[in-house]
Amino acid sequence: MKETGDAPSNSYGAIQKLEQMDETETIDNTTAPPTVCDVPADTPFLSSPFHKIRIAASMAISEPISSPTAEDLFRYLLLVQVFMYLEAGAVPALLESFTITFVLTPQEQGLLGAIVYIAISLASPFCSTLFEKFSPRNVLAWTLVLNILAVGLFALTPSKEDASYATFMLIISRACIGCSQAFHCVYSPLWVHDYAPRSKRARWMSYLQAAVPIGITLGYLAGSVTVWTSPDVGTSDEIVLKNSQLRANQVCSGILCWRWPFLFQALVLIPFSVLLFFVPEDNVKLKNPRRKPILVLDSMLSEEEQGEENSSSDECDKACEEDLDNHIWKDCMELLQLRVYVCIVLALSALFFVVTGVQFWTTLYLSTNTSDSMYSIHLSYLVVSGTGPILGVFFGGWCIDQCGGYAGATQEAIALQVCVVFGALACAASLPVSFIHNTLYIAFFLWTMLFFGASILPACSGIVISSAPNRLRPLASSVAYTSYNLLGYAASNYVPGLIMNLILKQQSVEVTESTLGATLNKAHVGCDRACTYRIGFRIVLFWGLWALLCLGAAFIISKRNAAMSVTTLKDEK
Repeated sequence: MKETGDAPSNSYGAIQKLEQMDETETIDNTTAPPTVCDVPADTPFLSSPFHKIRIAASMAISEPISSPTAEDLFRYLLLVQVFMYLEAGAVPALLESFTITFVLTPQEQGLLGAIVYIAISLASPFCSTLFEKFSPRNVLAWTLVLNILAVGLFALTPSKEDASYATFMLIISRACIGCSQAFHCVYSPLWVHDYAPRSKRARWMSYLQAAVPIGITLGYLAGSVTVWTSPDVGTSDEIVLKNSQLRANQVCSGILCWRWPFLFQALVLIPFSVLLFFVPEDNVKLKNPRRKPILVLDSMLSEEEQGEENSSSDECDKACEEDLDNHIWKDCMELLQLRVYVCIVLALSALFFVVTGVQFWTTLYLSTNTSDSMYSIHLSYLVVSGTGPILGVFFGGWCIDQCGGYAGATQEAIALQVCVVFGALACAASLPVSFIHNTLYIAFFLWTMLFFGASILPACSGIVISSAPNRLRPLASSVAYTSYNLLGYAASNYVPGLIMNLILKQQSVEVTESTLGATLNKAHVGCDRACTYRIGFRIVLFWGLWALLCLGAAFIISKRNAAMSVTTLKDEK
């Protein structure tokens, strides 16, 4: 449309802005919906200069809302990830409050932490099917509503004194939280892979990966503030070892105790769930909903490798989709024959076991084995968890780059050798933690352990994918993700709790008084509750030895493969 001379000069810029709306890049690289400026100029009413002036004036005041760009939706996904994982950080910080309110055993404490990861693993296989059969926008919106309801139910669970089913309700509601999180965990990396600009794809993947620990850290901070502001907190030993007296005083029965971080999360997510219903369908539709979940590991592939993977996956989707299920077990067996891949997946699973176990059990361990205040305990762990792993990842990536990367058989062996050194330093730092009783010293060794443990992640994450053939890489990502969830995250919470519960049962003596009809439990002097948590925490710390053993095995195998490849090249020459 061309501007007529009747329009005032101050409206000309606004009308030009209207004409340029078609050039605005939308998320699917299509033109924006037709506007008034797209109507032919000879339309009777719209062709009048007066009407054009009115349009320009309205545009000068407020621009119409256009279709959201990729950056807008990416910011939305990041914020949802951050707020959705607040509860994952608040639960470890408030584990003592849960123990007091619901009279949890160590096994129930571990199940409370593990059930969310088990639920994610069980729900993940159904995600691609639902995204294919239904609108991804509706699936995401309704699962976000389910997450809000589950978090609200979790926050409003009555105490054990008020309802006998309270513990069951608490654990089931957290399982529902995990099921609802699975859909966003699977969808977000897929959306970034489909819609992110190629030059920003790796960066967006890293931001998406960082959103989860940021949410967990903020949740832990919210839980810590809750503990600090709770009435009659007292010392840490009093909270855990004298929980019966605290229950009598109803320290944790009010809404302003442990419940408010979860209520805050539910309220914050409500606007996000409403906004999702108004997102255009074309902006959230996946290009290939049946594709396996793409993790941040895939972003570490080179552009050439990604092109080969995308082309091969497209061909498979068109020609081999019907035969995919028949060959899945054959592909799994072939994948398990890749010894370097298997060793590194087991090593990373053990690494995540340690990291998640430290996150979940540290507060309870320090509160029962040190005389420091809860303020010192929470503040120390916030500093440790907020700086150690992040700096370790950057340091590990820098070291591997200085050594030449991990591409190729020779460089893979060199990178694994560096990872073995990092793993040995992390294991050495973990040994003294459970034998000292000062929070500052424990924080120093934990920081060192997490720093060098995180330094292993960049190289090993890339080798997990590069060690598998192109056609098996989607399956390799899925198998690795399942192993991390079950053998790492979930096991780190449940296995120590189960062992601690067995220790308490063996150490306790049940005395039944038939005359009074009462049962009394008396603990042996040999191992009290503090000793039990110390044993459980040692299991978490010493589990890192399995990671070091698997890394050593991967290095030996990779070194042999590199030597064989060099020999083969010499023979060919």
